[in-house]
Amino acid sequence: MRADAEREYVEYARAGVPRLQRLAYTLCGDAHRASDLVQNTLVKLYTRWHRIRTVEHLDAYVRKMLLRQFLIEQRNPCARIRLSREVSNGG
Repeated sequence: MRADAEREYVEYARAGVPRLQRLAYTLCGDAHRASDLVQNTLVKLYTRWHRIRTVEHLDAYVRKMLLRQFLIEQRNPCARIRLSREVSNGG
């Protein structure tokens, strides 16, 4: 990513994290899971920033990305259960 585009991304992400965090917490009701949702959304946003940064309603687009990420995770609860079992077993 070019330096100017990366700078734009960093500025956008820093400004948007509090709003995204509130939305994520509203959706899932868990602060740690909300942080994971925001992080996953920002990673996807970063990989697509060169195309997305010129979207007319960027905030709405990113909120929809977060909502879709939440729905994906809701549909696959086994992944979260498996991970927590592995962690609790020490591995």
